Amino acid sequence: MKLLSLLPVTTVVSLALVAVSADQSFTSSVDGVKTAATFVTTSAGIQFCPTGDCSTGQSVTLLLSRLAELKSGTSVRDVTDINTADGNADWTAPAADKVGSVDVSKTSFVATFAPDSTKPDSKATATITAMVFLAAGSVTNGATTISVPAGAIKFSAEVDSWPFNDDSTTFALEMTASGKNAAGTSLAAPTIALKDGDDKTKVVTFGEGLFMDVPLTGVVDTTDPATVTADITDIADGSSKIVWTFDKFSTKVTYDPVLRFVQPSTSTDTDAFEPPKDDKGKQKIKTSAKFGKSGARMDICPSGDCVNGQVITLSMSRLEEFDAKPKSVVKASNFNKGSNGWTPLETQMINGAAASVTTFAGDIDVGKSTAKFNLTAVIFQDAGWAMNGAQNLTIPAGALKFAITIQNWPFAAGVTGHTIKFGVNLNAKSKDSSKTLDPPTKTAGKTDKMDVVEMGEGMYMNSPANAVVDGTDTTITSAVETVGSSIEYVWEFPQFASKLYYDPVVGSTDSSAVIATDAPTSDSPAPDTSSPSPNTTAPATTPAPSSAMRALSVVSTVAAGALAVAYAFF
Repeated sequence: MKLLSLLPVTTVVSLALVAVSADQSFTSSVDGVKTAATFVTTSAGIQFCPTGDCSTGQSVTLLLSRLAELKSGTSVRDVTDINTADGNADWTAPAADKVGSVDVSKTSFVATFAPDSTKPDSKATATITAMVFLAAGSVTNGATTISVPAGAIKFSAEVDSWPFNDDSTTFALEMTASGKNAAGTSLAAPTIALKDGDDKTKVVTFGEGLFMDVPLTGVVDTTDPATVTADITDIADGSSKIVWTFDKFSTKVTYDPVLRFVQPSTSTDTDAFEPPKDDKGKQKIKTSAKFGKSGARMDICPSGDCVNGQVITLSMSRLEEFDAKPKSVVKASNFNKGSNGWTPLETQMINGAAASVTTFAGDIDVGKSTAKFNLTAVIFQDAGWAMNGAQNLTIPAGALKFAITIQNWPFAAGVTGHTIKFGVNLNAKSKDSSKTLDPPTKTAGKTDKMDVVEMGEGMYMNSPANAVVDGTDTTITSAVETVGSSIEYVWEFPQFASKLYYDPVVGSTDSSAVIATDAPTSDSPAPDTSSPSPNTTAPATTPAPSSAMRALSVVSTVAAGALAVAYAFF
């Protein structure tokens, strides 16, 4: 993906390959946020430089290359050079602003022009507003809440008063993307795919830790949310164009993507999470955890003490395909392939709650083929909520919720009725070093689609009885099994065409896991978790959480993401 010129263009493919020339610039002076950016008059260019160096550091550049009115997919009229359309259009100087309580630096580019040269009085306006977030936050675009990590650039695109023909059907906004790594070499063409666990957002992956979140909803006139499509096409000079398509509008359309950066991990050592403190130095949560590239394990410490306190250890034991007999067909053999590894923990806002996020993703070997594996672990610093398909989970402060996704499993052509067995070894350590806990036991959830695995001293695993298989909530089975001296928990998923997604949760109701003085003891029953539906930022169709959902309101719930964690196995 080559670094594009910011010289005026008349068509997308005519862009020359020269260095970026900035008209406005931004450099962070906030500790922990290194972001620099350049905002260029030519094509309303945005260059995102997450390490603070736009000259020699990695960066991605976006240019507004086309606005187009379409009829059945064919262009009726378009604008391919916004600077020719409005010779006075320019970025404002970046200025301090706030989004809620979060400090941002804000700049805008406004162009007014006549899309149809035969109708010079029929003017349209295109506005690009970019904000560099100096702390993690979130924004709303109509009914949609968008999380923005610290250092990310959230930009909005708004087009209004476009003079559509009566028979036109859609509108396209196109940006040309380019990027470079720290060595100055052009990045490969970006890819786009649905975000794990979120079928309303796609993620553009540029490489070198550079990403763009692209919501599949926007606001079109009074339709909120309105469906948006987003796709990528490679073009002749090695760069790529990202095209968003919206329904025809009477007044205006608005849309909000996010450019962000996650430092790629090259470490093979264990990464540890320590509980954060608030701005007064008070501990917010107790949970601590360890994430390892190798070692096939995740250690979850509900009290924050991994030496003398409770510890729940999960390690990957199998990821295997079976036929209908059932007979083993093939299994995954290496989750540590190549550069697979955990990204450093970063703070994000998840549905309005502060959370620490880390991801372990890459290819896994399956026989002579490969599959895609992704584990995103989220430690909530504030109470929040999350979805397992259509199932709504309340997430207390201190919880660790994870999303595990498996894609492109190499099922043989024509086979049906096969299954995937996914297993983890379970081990729970007492806070009393002289005590050995009984083996885990499972209780089936008959009405709330939530099985519960009891591990002793209030430690448990909530295991949803549904998974999301090819986008559909699907019933699955699971069981506690003894394999030699090990206790294994095994889920069995049906064959899938493209993607499998699943969310179990692990935690403890023990008093040592709770900061509050009125915390329940390990001998008390698990607290009832019935609660009202999430706030209005939740999807309108979201059901309220079941009151039978074991202990999800307890501080220090920790996700069995561990099981994916185990992803570092073999």
